[in-house]
Amino acid sequence: MECLKLVSDLPQESESVALPRQLEEIEFALLAESGLRQKDQLVIYPIYGRKRILVLNRSRYLLTGQKAYECLVDSINIQLPSIVDLADNEQSCRYEIILCHFAGKERNDKSARYILRALGQRAFKLNGSLCFEAFLERGDVVTIDNNRLVFGAITEASGEEEFLVGNEKIVQSSINVLLEGETGTGKSRLAKLIHEQSGRSGRFVHINLSSFSEGLIESELFGHVKGAFTGAVGNKEGAFLEANRGTLFLDEIDSLPHSIQTKLLLFLDSKEIRPVGAASTTKVDVRLIFAAGKSLQHLVQKEKMRQDFYYRLSSGVVYKLPPLRERPGLIDSICQKLSVEDGIHIAPSLISFYKEVRWPGNVRQLIGHLNKKMVSAVGNKLVFDKEDELLLIENRMSQDTVKEEIISLEELKRKYAYKIYKYFDHDLRKSSQILGITQTTLRKLVAKKNDLGRNNIIEKDIFNKTLNS
Repeated sequence: MECLKLVSDLPQESESVALPRQLEEIEFALLAESGLRQKDQLVIYPIYGRKRILVLNRSRYLLTGQKAYECLVDSINIQLPSIVDLADNEQSCRYEIILCHFAGKERNDKSARYILRALGQRAFKLNGSLCFEAFLERGDVVTIDNNRLVFGAITEASGEEEFLVGNEKIVQSSINVLLEGETGTGKSRLAKLIHEQSGRSGRFVHINLSSFSEGLIESELFGHVKGAFTGAVGNKEGAFLEANRGTLFLDEIDSLPHSIQTKLLLFLDSKEIRPVGAASTTKVDVRLIFAAGKSLQHLVQKEKMRQDFYYRLSSGVVYKLPPLRERPGLIDSICQKLSVEDGIHIAPSLISFYKEVRWPGNVRQLIGHLNKKMVSAVGNKLVFDKEDELLLIENRMSQDTVKEEIISLEELKRKYAYKIYKYFDHDLRKSSQILGITQTTLRKLVAKKNDLGRNNIIEKDIFNKTLNS
């Protein structure tokens, strides 16, 4: 691996900067991948005041502590609030972030990386360890006087954030919303956020339709009166009345039976409900948010969903949350948020590995995986461990499954026939008996196996002799 020196990017007339000895020679490939660079961002969580976000586009920043109640940013000067009395020794709480280049490499913005060093006698904490000078990598968390500084690439907004930021009028209206997306993409969280920001005074009621049998769904949604059926010993309000003046979130709407689809259509038309066994209807003011993990159009084609019901669902706002595997930038955001909230450091190489995983459980699976690692981790740094090894195996198995699913039935037959034929040491008679086919049919299937013996001369010779026997 190539070793190179770093050169400061400060102007010639500036005070000279003596780079620390341990930084004189570094592993270029490692730093080029994970080092902090221009156009990355710094998120400051001060001990007092609001959060500040800076895009790093200067060659030098000066950080100082001050007795104040907020973080102040003026060009290259960053003033951090301090709980320490600095009157006697103001110079002790001074730090700088410097952009450096690799000696011997072309001096350009793409190759430059940042370092952080203390200018006084007070150290800073880098991922929990005390330091006076250090390289900055994406994902690093620095603590200075209880102020948390999080460095990283500019993160991608989640699907929930994108919807909320760009659709304020929709969020604050009463229009129905249909959320589509795979399991774990954040449909439930987005539904609750829409309710919280809508200004509606009523409750947020979440009903997972797949968790109820067909006989119970009607009562759960619309309620019932005493004596309506066996076991109805009292009146029950139902989800619609519970969510009056609020929001009713109907999760997994794709599992709703035909009979209930019809009754829900009546509500969408009249805004009235009739509890089971009741003689009259009741007017309710409820905003509906639906969620589906399957293609509703596909369900209509298979006649598992009424066409008119589908049209009513899709007549409102339809928003699809993309799977995590299509948004690798969101993994950076999740890891950075976890670093800030739980005070841990996630190795950049580990984040790169996570971007290659398919994550069939999406955001929910990733967060659950990280929480499991945090419980078993030694210290506050997460690195590749046995949990990630299991994840890698599961990922490979899921990829193999996908590949198997898209091959033709004829190819599947050929592969299985050859597998049995090879298992019984190329015995045509025994293999054909196990498969329940004739030896002639087995000969044809095995002979068509495209990859038979191409890289194994001995096996190919045995195969030819067996077929000709």
